[in-house]
Amino acid sequence: MLRACAPDIAVDMYDCPIEAVPLGKLRGCAILSCVDNRSARQSINRIAARLGLPWIDSGIDRAGSVRARVYVPDSGDCVECSWGERDYALLSQRLPCNPTSSAAPSTAAPIELGSIAAGLQIALLKKSPLRGIGRGRG
Repeated sequence: MLRACAPDIAVDMYDCPIEAVPLGKLRGCAILSCVDNRSARQSINRIAARLGLPWIDSGIDRAGSVRARVYVPDSGDCVECSWGERDYALLSQRLPCNPTSSAAPSTAAPIELGSIAAGLQIALLKKSPLRGIGRGRG
């Protein structure tokens, strides 16, 4: 879908911890993420700020709600700006997608909710303040 909306940009996907991806590979127009823990969000937030890139975070909660939010460096808004003590206490919490895992229960979210989350990211990518992304800016 992203390639259909902005065919002139390169889209790279990484199925590994964000910290394992060299920063040079993350340079571009924006970072889109859908991760399952605060620690990963914290890392992405810090990487995006360091690279000066906006990032669009999406997720699905246990109640089945889907959300997406844009964070723009130097705008005074970041994921950690809204965190409190509880969020920092839960940094080590992991919510695996594998429903047979004993570490924590899965969200058991149907694939359709993941599609909605991705659709929200695309809609936000097309809106301001990200206007211009995917239109020849690299």
